Amino acid sequence: MITTAADLERIASLGLLVMFGSLPLMLPFGWLVARRGGFEAGAALVLLVFGAAGAATALWLAVQVHGLDAGPALVASLDDPRQANALIGVFGAFGGFGLLAGLFFAVTGARRRRPPRRIDESTLSPRRQRLGQGFTIAGNLSMVGCALAAAFADVSAVRSGVLVFGGAAAACVSFALALVAKRALALDAALILAIVGGGCALAALSLWYLG
Repeated sequence: MITTAADLERIASLGLLVMFGSLPLMLPFGWLVARRGGFEAGAALVLLVFGAAGAATALWLAVQVHGLDAGPALVASLDDPRQANALIGVFGAFGGFGLLAGLFFAVTGARRRRPPRRIDESTLSPRRQRLGQGFTIAGNLSMVGCALAAAFADVSAVRSGVLVFGGAAAACVSFALALVAKRALALDAALILAIVGGGCALAALSLWYLG
């Protein structure tokens, strides 16, 4: 359990060593896999291991900070308890985006071995076509509207950043819904939207937290 700021620093440093230390260890294995299965397979292996290390570190740190019993384990000796939660979020972000990126490369490599599946939009019902078009327009308006509001509204720089990143995250959700309506949401496209939208949402939340 973490009871002091020194404990927090020690565990965070060890987590960084585990997470980033996995990269040089896995690169030779990734190179070997890439030679046999292609670049995507090698990149997927390295990123999945990196992401798993980050996610495991975030989970481990969360258990150490908050414990599994009733009541938090973090005591008043920490100058700012938010620092511990911020570190959990950082490790979780590295882990989550690493896993998503690894899955993206794995799916991309698998799709190269299969003929592409084509969607004939003329077979879609008028309702699905309208929904797809509506969600696409909503995504575009979300990005452009939030960017214009951030540029011309009388708000602080931090709030402007929240608007820009929040609008981009909402746009990714709208674009995903548009593809679902058109029955054209492939797994690789979903992963890209999750990576971009998740990163923008994380940036917006971080700025909101700071502001």
